[in-house]
Amino acid sequence: MKYADKLTDTELKYLYARLLKTVPDRIDNFQSYQSSSDRWIEMSGDYRTSDLLLQDVIYIDDYTVYDEFRIYIEATRIYRRFMLNKFGRQYQDDCFWYVDKPSTPLRLRRSER
Repeated sequence: MKYADKLTDTELKYLYARLLKTVPDRIDNFQSYQSSSDRWIEMSGDYRTSDLLLQDVIYIDDYTVYDEFRIYIEATRIYRRFMLNKFGRQYQDDCFWYVDKPSTPLRLRRSER
């Protein structure tokens, strides 16, 4: 990862709270863990809604927010906006050219016309 692993614990907790639409002060037992393959960061914690104590696990890579089953589209928008403000134009360019398998180079072919 080029960007996500540069985030501080405070920034990760802030993002976790924003992505779950709560506030950082309402989160207990927050933990972040970077995968051994360095492909994502796992974040978890307990947070309160009006009458329930919930726990959620979400994953981030440099450009996307996931849960165990899907991509969080709205959370990904919030995350990318935060990352753009933190890392600037280079993040924007890298995000635009990002492909699902970044280790596989994008190959463009010329038209045969």
